[in-house]
Amino acid sequence: MCFLSNGARARQSFSVCCILLYVGIEYLTVLLPLLHERDALCILSFSGVSFDETYPLYQSSSCPAIDVQFNCQLYDRPDTEYLKYRWKLANCELLRFNGLEFLLKMKGKTVMFVGDSLGRDQWESLICLISADVSKTQTQLSKS
Repeated sequence: MCFLSNGARARQSFSVCCILLYVGIEYLTVLLPLLHERDALCILSFSGVSFDETYPLYQSSSCPAIDVQFNCQLYDRPDTEYLKYRWKLANCELLRFNGLEFLLKMKGKTVMFVGDSLGRDQWESLICLISADVSKTQTQLSKS
């Protein structure tokens, strides 16, 4: 969760928090299916983050799935550079997420998120990633 308080250190902490929330959730739910086939057996080891001008993959301010209290862009933050980072893995190349391809691979299957607010954040991020690529699709949500 991102907490706001006064001071430069708090703003820096808020930036790191939002980077981890945005970038981390993006890959937690979809990491393995996006590996190149030739890299399918590689060991997933984190080697840092890298700046990428093509990010973010979706605009949190226009995604209806994100709860207001978790939408970092609604708190008058003047810059968006912190959204342009992505996970960098050692010896693995990640493909860019494709919502349509994900839906086709998951057709007839069930996705379930179990857990606390982090699980909910992952669900929200996945919905935003899919809706950014496939804006006109029928969805079914089951909260049970």
